[in-house]
Amino acid sequence: MNVDTPRPPAASVVITTHDRDDELATCLASLQRQTIPLEIIVMDDKGSAATRDLVARIASSARYLHAGTGQGPAFQRNAGIAAASCEIVFSFDDDVELVDPTTCEKTLPDFADPQVAAIGIPFVNVRISQEVHHVTAHPRQQLHAFVGAAHAVRRSAFQQVGGFRAHYFYMGEEGDLAIRLLDHGHEVRAGTAPPMHHFESPRRSSRRAAICGRKNDVLFVMHNVPMPQAIVHLAGTIVNGLRFGLRHGHAGWHLRGLAQGLSEAWQHRRDRRPVSAACYRDYRALKRGSAGAALAWTAKPQP
Repeated sequence: MNVDTPRPPAASVVITTHDRDDELATCLASLQRQTIPLEIIVMDDKGSAATRDLVARIASSARYLHAGTGQGPAFQRNAGIAAASCEIVFSFDDDVELVDPTTCEKTLPDFADPQVAAIGIPFVNVRISQEVHHVTAHPRQQLHAFVGAAHAVRRSAFQQVGGFRAHYFYMGEEGDLAIRLLDHGHEVRAGTAPPMHHFESPRRSSRRAAICGRKNDVLFVMHNVPMPQAIVHLAGTIVNGLRFGLRHGHAGWHLRGLAQGLSEAWQHRRDRRPVSAACYRDYRALKRGSAGAALAWTAKPQP
């Protein structure tokens, strides 16, 4: 009697979750319908027996891991990618659904160019609008950053630059990773797969977003921006953060975030590893929207 041998996984998938079992169930079910075999790793930031049982019930071959409680998405993504066995690792939040069964399969060719280290997978924030994010007119278009809910990385390049900075905790870690990848000669590109659905949680905290967003804006400058550009960039970050807070309300939250960022920047000052001036210039060009143009500077891969 012939027994089919299970196919080895074509890629790994890391899902970060924290007490959102209904959303996680939808995400896991959609992964079961993908057209390629996947190694699935669920990183539980809470450590819930109910979540562990749900994973076993819906995706029996998935690995459930608990690396610490309340550590945040960046920490859990790092731990999950470190545990992955494949070179291409998809990283999803628990509130996404892969509505097209070919999403993962059609993302793999986006890594055909060895310079590509990360892909922002197209997605729609379905509770907000029908706008598709991470989509561009140019199939090789570079991005200055991506949204952590829907992306994939080349594991070796990700680990080469040290992964996400876990002390960002929430928001902003993606752009920080992207500029370091660029500085090492890698690229972040927009994906070509059918868009995923992102069900942004109604429990999302505006207060946490304001504080962490402004804090991490300051940390980005401290970690990555070379001198003397860092002085101008930091001043602009503070002024723009205060303006945003005044314009949209809750200025105190934004002020608190800026203060926390300056405090943590001092605490982590020994970790400062600014990118080259050329890399910073190209990063700014990408952010301004000139991503489709050829860049004058090409970094040499670093060890």
